Amino acid sequence: MQNRSTRKHAEAEKARQRLTDVRRLPLRQTTAGDAVELQLDDGHYTIREAAYVIRLDGTTCLQLTDAGGIRRIKEGDPLQVASWYQACFDAGLPVIVQVNESRD
Repeated sequence: MQNRSTRKHAEAEKARQRLTDVRRLPLRQTTAGDAVELQLDDGHYTIREAAYVIRLDGTTCLQLTDAGGIRRIKEGDPLQVASWYQACFDAGLPVIVQVNESRD
């Protein structure tokens, strides 16, 4: 009985850790430099770098970092996020793909 309880606790802990684990999959691109003004659909953004984020639950977003290092999340379906990601790439911004949002 205790083995089952211990195993369930370990599985729950592993699941919790997976929700907060961030895996950055870098591309060979320049490091973050000056911020760039971009329009992504209906919004204007000042962006220093961007990340295409795939969450464990399968949802996607674009994580934008501004000149002050503050991150903003722009929610969208995979194709919409890919379009925004491409716009950031085309503007010369450093872009990456990662699993889960950065929390730091």
